Amino acid sequence: MFYAYLRQLGICVGENFLKSYNSSPYIDKGKALSAILDGVKEDSMAGDVLKINMWAEFLGLDGWFDWIDFEKIPQGYEDAM
Repeated sequence: MFYAYLRQLGICVGENFLKSYNSSPYIDKGKALSAILDGVKEDSMAGDVLKINMWAEFLGLDGWFDWIDFEKIPQGYEDAM
């Protein structure tokens, strides 16, 4: 995940932050996660949700969370934190 983050950040600022990752055993997963971000062009909340869902599925984490509509969040939820 950090590889994908650094790759996307590097694209935005015109820097290469990935040199130290060339020998990482996880480089292929990082490249695949970054490709997911490259593939979703929608720059909106819906696009962000799509990217998160795609990452979660790729990483086998899609059963770890559920999306809740903002209007359905229980009153006082923030006080329980």
